[in-house]
Amino acid sequence: MIKVRMLDPFKLELEDVFLIDEGCKGSWDKANAYHQINAARNKNAWIFKFTGDAEGIFVFARGNTEKELTMTALAGKGFFKHFDEIYSAAKTLAKRAGARRMTGYVSRPGLKRLYERRSGGTPVATLFLEEFK
Repeated sequence: MIKVRMLDPFKLELEDVFLIDEGCKGSWDKANAYHQINAARNKNAWIFKFTGDAEGIFVFARGNTEKELTMTALAGKGFFKHFDEIYSAAKTLAKRAGARRMTGYVSRPGLKRLYERRSGGTPVATLFLEEFK
């Protein structure tokens, strides 16, 4: 069983910060825990901790529309094994918040395959990034 609770961005434990940072690894926009936590402190994002059969963190941020939430970070232990339950809990939270859709950026190949096979989401874009020096 998985339990999910929202965390206060002003009262995070060090382990939570490390998990948020882990969830940002490989992020296309180079976001890190600092960015995620500041967004939550400014009420542009919400940090959730899941415990039970799997343990970890995910972050929802305001999406492109007022009826959209974007998952911007996800990390933890047992996530792959309990993906269906965690995804369902995140989806339920998004719906309760009034969201009409949930989006997310996935940069890790294994996680991408998991979303493609076991979520209700559909890949809708490929993001290209060229950094100028």
